[in-house]
Amino acid sequence: MDVFIFLTDIMAKPWRTHAGSRLGKVVDFAADGGETYPRVTHFVCRRGRRDRVRVPWEAIARLDKGGVYLREQEGGRLEPYERRPGEILLVADVLDKQIVDVNGAKVERVNDIHLLNTERDLRVVHVETGVRGMFRRLGLLRVFDAVTRWLFDYTVKERFINWRYVQPLGEPLAGTPLHLSVAGQRLRALHPAELADIIEDLPQPQRAAVFAALDDDTAAEILEEVDEPEMAVDLLEVVGEERAGDIIEEMDPDEAADVLAELDENQAQELIGAMDDEELAEDLRELLAQKEGTAGSIMTTEYLAVRREDTVGDALRRLKAAEDVEAYNYVYVVDDDDVLLGVFSLRDALLAKRKTRAAELMGERVVAAKVDDRPERVFELFGKYGFGALPVTDEEGKLKGAIMLYDAVAAMYPEFEKE
Repeated sequence: MDVFIFLTDIMAKPWRTHAGSRLGKVVDFAADGGETYPRVTHFVCRRGRRDRVRVPWEAIARLDKGGVYLREQEGGRLEPYERRPGEILLVADVLDKQIVDVNGAKVERVNDIHLLNTERDLRVVHVETGVRGMFRRLGLLRVFDAVTRWLFDYTVKERFINWRYVQPLGEPLAGTPLHLSVAGQRLRALHPAELADIIEDLPQPQRAAVFAALDDDTAAEILEEVDEPEMAVDLLEVVGEERAGDIIEEMDPDEAADVLAELDENQAQELIGAMDDEELAEDLRELLAQKEGTAGSIMTTEYLAVRREDTVGDALRRLKAAEDVEAYNYVYVVDDDDVLLGVFSLRDALLAKRKTRAAELMGERVVAAKVDDRPERVFELFGKYGFGALPVTDEEGKLKGAIMLYDAVAAMYPEFEKE
């Protein structure tokens, strides 16, 4: 018969011969972390004070309140315990540790582990994160239930998280193939903003382990969502200079510049110099050169610009080919010296014929911010004209970037950012 049991009900119980003679104590449970619901393959048992051995699940006859009983003829030659690749130790790695609830997108502390005991195997199915797990551990669950029923006429329920939505964060798992595989599959399911919140809530060792396990694209998205640039710098230091450069290349230039600005100037220039994308490297140098608290410091260099003679079809193909254009709502028209001549919206482009030239479609009266304008001036222009993005030019009228409405609001009201 299948039966659910809690880890704490069998943890620290005696392990015994088939006849009942005590051999030692159960101290942990080794499970196969590569399975959706990890199968407990071995009990880790202690003989004496320090001698720990592996007891295979197949050698177990039964589990009950008296302990763990071996089958007949078992218990003679047992293998000394050494951790194997891909194993999760339920006590050492999960119990009392923080985990990521991928489904609920939050960090939780594990108070107990729910196991399914069948005739064939013993599998992890849930973690328990509620208060009942705490009182069960203390042996006070009956008292707790009696008090809550007496006071509130209510029994507090267990808070279970299905194991398939659990990402363990134990340090022994960091950097192993198991950790990387599980993190890649489960954490990528979260929105970057949710994952950034989770990473910010974690202590440093677990924070570093989760970030190091992410692919470059996801890591870049996380850095764009992290509230504090200083924390973004700490995360980059975890992965080393070479991979830090790869991650920076995947970020939006304005967000990348915010992070690089927190680095030592020489270190920032070394990262930029090591980039394969020379155009991006030049954009970052230009953004870093902007004065803090100006339009230039909050603009992005990822906008779409075309020449007067280019067609709508040319603009749409360029937009489609671009890996990431942040200010995509507008197409800016420039001359050979990058002087801003006009603008038309993406909506206008989609409604126009593909052979229509940019010069025919653009509006020549262009409202733009100057690179040295203060955020108050930028915010005023957004409020007056209702744009979704605002071009930024230098004193000669050359297009240098574009400011998104979100960034203009965040510059004026820092508390709005990432809310």
